Amino acid sequence: MRTNTSIGNNLSIDELSEYAAYFLGLGLQQSRTLDIEGEDAEGVMPGLEYLAAVNEGTEVAVGRKVIVIAAETRPGCARSALRWVLTSRCSTGDRKRDAGHSG
Repeated sequence: MRTNTSIGNNLSIDELSEYAAYFLGLGLQQSRTLDIEGEDAEGVMPGLEYLAAVNEGTEVAVGRKVIVIAAETRPGCARSALRWVLTSRCSTGDRKRDAGHSG
């Protein structure tokens, strides 16, 4: 198994024939903008930057209601936001509030 390999730099296309199988993980290196009103508002964060911050262990505060507008990053962003919300709500120590009870 060979990982973190750049085709063309560390390995040529011709050398791929030496392997029985290979997976090429290709994707965006930076987020694209939607060019819509409000995408630069406070609390709005591009998906790739959000996932990078989460993976680096940087705390990214999200509210209790999160909207994820993305393509390939949508599942990862949604799961990460949900984990943060569940973790922060479970750690308040207020069982009634954590369970969604008002009184």
